[in-house]
Amino acid sequence: MLSTMRSKVSGIFAKTLMMFLIITFAVWGIGDVVQGGASPNTIIKVGDSSITQQEFARQMQDIQRNAGDSIPPEILNSDMLRQQVLQRMVEDRLVEITAQDLGIVVGTDLIAKHTKQNLLFQNVNGSFNAQAFEAFLRESQLNETAYRQKVNKDMVRNLYMSSADLDQINLPASYLKLKSLSLGEQRRAKIITIAASSGSKAEEKDVIAYYDEVKESLYMRPETRTVHYAVISKASIEKATKGDTSGVAVEELGYTVEDTVAAGKSVADALSAANLDATSHTLSNVTLEDGKNALESTAIAEGFKLDEGEASGLMSDNEGTYFMVTVSDIVPASPKPFESVRDDVAGRFHAEKGAEMAKEKAIDLKTKLNSDDTLEAKVKTVQAAGAQLHDSPLLNRPGTATTSVKDVPDGLVRGIFSASQGDVVGPVQLASGGYALAIVSEIKVPKDAQEPDAATKTAMIGEMNNTIGNLWLNALTKRYDVKQVGSFTAQQPQE
Repeated sequence: MLSTMRSKVSGIFAKTLMMFLIITFAVWGIGDVVQGGASPNTIIKVGDSSITQQEFARQMQDIQRNAGDSIPPEILNSDMLRQQVLQRMVEDRLVEITAQDLGIVVGTDLIAKHTKQNLLFQNVNGSFNAQAFEAFLRESQLNETAYRQKVNKDMVRNLYMSSADLDQINLPASYLKLKSLSLGEQRRAKIITIAASSGSKAEEKDVIAYYDEVKESLYMRPETRTVHYAVISKASIEKATKGDTSGVAVEELGYTVEDTVAAGKSVADALSAANLDATSHTLSNVTLEDGKNALESTAIAEGFKLDEGEASGLMSDNEGTYFMVTVSDIVPASPKPFESVRDDVAGRFHAEKGAEMAKEKAIDLKTKLNSDDTLEAKVKTVQAAGAQLHDSPLLNRPGTATTSVKDVPDGLVRGIFSASQGDVVGPVQLASGGYALAIVSEIKVPKDAQEPDAATKTAMIGEMNNTIGNLWLNALTKRYDVKQVGSFTAQQPQE
């Protein structure tokens, strides 16, 4: 069943999405309890355990809350994301059940060490921040027992996944030979180039319409703010904390200053009331990328996290400098006026339309080429279409040394090595805006296998690790009889 789910969520996008899910699951876990028995509410049975609609819905809500605006809504509500989440829930449940069967439990001392090392629960000096930990429990709606259970599950999963690593394995000679022959394979192709069309001059209304489409992605003025930061002398910090510069004492001092600012006092007055000597600085109308030195850059970064009039609290940088930040004069990001970028907009518009026309020609030509039976016939079809044609040099397989070749895009090279002789691959866009196709004309296999270098062996081990990891999960799937017994949605959980 897992193999079926994986087949629906393969590809680069799915892998990127999975990385986000891994981070999210590491924080939120997969569910509170292992339930027995099936119910009309059950989505998947994992042995005697059930994954329910409520668990799935809660997991989706956690992911959507954590994602914020970093992932578009159409992706957060997509079937692909739901498949990824459900797959991860099944895998985590399999690990959990297996650990229970084997009696594997992570000790409380390891859980405590893991918690103290979590950056979410550390002060600026690296010490444990109990208040941050308690705030996390409140926000996550967890007590300490439930938190320990979740950390235990996560650490057990990491133990299982790392136990499948084969970093020290000696790869079989037969496997090395086959892979070496494959990696040593070289190919030639006939490269077809279709230049971007210049097209006719566009009307002004079309250029303006294009500007309206792209202005928020291409022509935005960055947000600016005036950042005020006060550098506080270390001596006054030590005096105010009576020599205790540990994270807790400094943090409590920061809360005192924040409360004074919240009561309506200026930062200067608040620092003065706390008997803290400070030097004030103002950076007017800066963007997030501005900053002439490390301290300015840090102050600006913190300033862009604040609302107008809000104070950052007492902070410390890597050099041990204490400071506090406020902001004013926030000017939101906005599109540049059309008149100021008109020439660039028109140029982009013409280039994009020319590229679209070239792509249409390339797709049409590929259709015609696929109907030709011989290489000679394909060459005549290209010539009749008026496209440029030239022979590539001998190409090396992607992932080996010297794969980049002038006038042959890397994407086209990958296609050439995934096709059979005589196949047409592409189209792939060129830097010029045009498009390229390729006809595989020669496949040259080496007679003798060469000993792979260390980097190639590492890549081979990585491939085998992925294969064995999938085999391991599939074996657990069969052992515990994983079955989908219901459909899944992102409905609201019913308590």
